[in-house]
Amino acid sequence: MFFNTLGARHSHVGIYVGGGRFVHASNPKTGVRIDQMSNRYYAQRFEGAGTLLD
Repeated sequence: MFFNTLGARHSHVGIYVGGGRFVHASNPKTGVRIDQMSNRYYAQRFEGAGTLLD
């Protein structure tokens, strides 16, 4: 999952874990967390997704 959170392409990355949720390192204060893709902040900044699996 790729997001534009700093005004730059792919400035934030998360890993989709299913059920509309993704895990990511939000910031140093909150650390690693799980959020919903429907979270307005991330939904508005979503740029796309890719896979490393064939």
